[in-house]
Amino acid sequence: TTYYVAPTGSDTNPGTASAPWRTVQKALNALAAGQIALVRAGTYTENLVMTRAGTSAAPITIRNYPGERPVITAATGKTDNMPLQLGSGAAYLRIHGLTLQGATGPSTANIYAWGSAHDIDLAFLEVRNSARQGFFSDKTTARIQIRSSNFHDNGGLGPVQRDHNIYVEGSGHLIASSLIRNAPNGYG
Repeated sequence: TTYYVAPTGSDTNPGTASAPWRTVQKALNALAAGQIALVRAGTYTENLVMTRAGTSAAPITIRNYPGERPVITAATGKTDNMPLQLGSGAAYLRIHGLTLQGATGPSTANIYAWGSAHDIDLAFLEVRNSARQGFFSDKTTARIQIRSSNFHDNGGLGPVQRDHNIYVEGSGHLIASSLIRNAPNGYG
C-alpha cells in the first residue's frame, strides 16, 4: 500500500494521491510493515520522531515522490529541535530522498538515532545546516546504513572541534558512497 503526503493535504484525509496527509509525522504514525509514504515537494516544518518498526521482509518506507525533493526543517519550541529522531523501537525502516535541515539547540542533530534503533536504511538524503551534528547515533544503536547521501555545513555552534557532519557510535553501521564535507567546527 502506498500513501501520500503533501503540503496541501490534511492529516484527517485518507492519505491517497488525491487526498494526501499534511505531515510526515502522520505517515510515521500510521504506516504498517511493508507500506510506503511518498512525500511531495515542499517544506515541512516538523520534529519527526519514529519509535515503530516494520519487519525485515517488509520495512516501512518514507521517501520522496519521484522527481521531487521534499525538505524537512526542524520546528522550534524545544531546547533541542531535530528534524528526525529514530528512537527505541524504530527498526526495519527506510528513509530515502529527503532533505533534512536546521536542527537547533546545544545538543542537537538533524538525524539522531538513540535507544535500540536498528536496521535502518538512510539513502539519497541531503543533510545540512544543523547547529551541531548532521547525524549522531548512540552506542546502543545497530545496523544503520547511510548510503549515497550528501552531508554538509553541519555544526558551528558547539565547542571547538566538537561538531560533525556524521558522528557514529553503535555497532554494525555502514557509511557508503556519500559526500561528507564542510564541517565548520569539527570533522566530517
